[in-house]
Amino acid sequence: MQMDYHYAMKKLLVLLLIPLGCFSSTSYKTISIDEAYEIFTAKSAVFIDVRTAQEYDAGHIPGALLIDVNSDTFDEMIQKLDKNAVYVVYCRSGVRSARASQRINSFGFKKVYNVSGGFSAWQEKYPFDK
Repeated sequence: MQMDYHYAMKKLLVLLLIPLGCFSSTSYKTISIDEAYEIFTAKSAVFIDVRTAQEYDAGHIPGALLIDVNSDTFDEMIQKLDKNAVYVVYCRSGVRSARASQRINSFGFKKVYNVSGGFSAWQEKYPFDK
C-alpha cells in the first residue's frame, strides 16, 4: 500500500508542476523516460520528435509531431506552435533534443522538457508506433 501511495504522489507532483510552469524563462528541463511516460499517459503535453523523417518512420512515440532539428524549416515550424503549451522533445539519444530544446526555449516557450536517453531508451520500455 505504501508503494502505491508514493507512486501516486510522485505522479501527482509531476502533473501539478507541469501547468504551474516550474521552469525559468531561460532554460528547459531534462527528464527521464519514466517521467516522460507519466506525462505521455496523462496526455498533458505535446511530444516533438526532432529526428529525421527516416528515423521517425522507423519508430516514434505515438502522436509525436515530427520537426527535424536539422531542417531549414525547424525555427519556422516551432514558432507556429502555442508558446503556452507543454512540450516534450526527444531524438535518438538526447543530444539533438537538448539542442532543439534550447532553441525552442529561445523563442519564448517556457515549458520544454528534453528526454534523456531519447527514443532509444523509450523503445526498450514503452510502446511506440511505426
